[in-house]
Amino acid sequence: MSTFTPLPRRSDFLSNPPVTPIAGLPPTCEENGDCGICWMPLTDDCRPVLLHGTHVFCQECIVPWLEQYGQCPYCRQDVFSDIPPGIEKLQWSVNKYLSYEIDNIEDRLIFDEDVLRAMISLHKQSRQLGATIEKLHKAPIISPLLIEYYTQQQSLKDCSTALNRWRAKMYTHLPGNIIWSTFNFPRNEACLNLRSNTHTYLRINSRQSIMTMQAALQADDKRYQLLELRSPDFLEPRQQPMHHHSMLCLLFETIIGAVQELEGTRQSATRFHAALKQRVDELLNVVMERALRGEQEAIAMKRFAGTLVTKVVEAQTRCKI
Repeated sequence: MSTFTPLPRRSDFLSNPPVTPIAGLPPTCEENGDCGICWMPLTDDCRPVLLHGTHVFCQECIVPWLEQYGQCPYCRQDVFSDIPPGIEKLQWSVNKYLSYEIDNIEDRLIFDEDVLRAMISLHKQSRQLGATIEKLHKAPIISPLLIEYYTQQQSLKDCSTALNRWRAKMYTHLPGNIIWSTFNFPRNEACLNLRSNTHTYLRINSRQSIMTMQAALQADDKRYQLLELRSPDFLEPRQQPMHHHSMLCLLFETIIGAVQELEGTRQSATRFHAALKQRVDELLNVVMERALRGEQEAIAMKRFAGTLVTKVVEAQTRCKI
């Protein structure tokens, strides 16, 4: 992710305007040498304030202007950050969880539902920033806020990815330190119920597989919402859709990695299914052990993984060569 200078908060900037000595001004400002508002020669006594790295003003001139307009008098670009303060608090909360490592978590007990709330908030804030970015793209003048929004949105996505990986690591190494959320997924009755001969050769297509997995997640979300509407009082403790399971990100990466290794090759449906199932079983050995102990969230993930592998193979049979 590229570095950038974030826009300051309005209250921080106006309470303590950043002063740049004359010797520290860029060459373009030194050539002009006058305040952009009062047109008087700039000196260190004027306490020059530099905006956007190009336009410089006396502190006495620019502060009242910014209090009223909030934009640079020259280029009319925004000076203050418009990122909601809640995002900074959310990132602090995420970083608190990420600071817990296998060797320093000690006897701390964490509720997975609290971590999920942070993840859901990350997705919500990222979508809101995306909508704002789309509006700024349509504006006639490119705002410096656009760069800040882009960078902040990428930061939220990075936080979400890191938190997903953290949950998977904790699930694998220290499952006893976290009270995991409740999951449910219907039994996969047919492990492999292909509509054509299982020995039919397929041309493996990763794009088709990714679309199928995304569709499977959407179907589970709809099932979850329908179950919630039908029996909201029955869901105690509250169940979560499968896309919130801590091992889902690794499951997706494993299946996509296996498919990409076979991209463009000709495989029978049987061999393709066996290859995917082997990779998934190797990844989910911890889940399998927990499922044998009767833990419901592990049973749900085991069923979902089996269904996902089946759907990926079935999707390839529909575009067989």
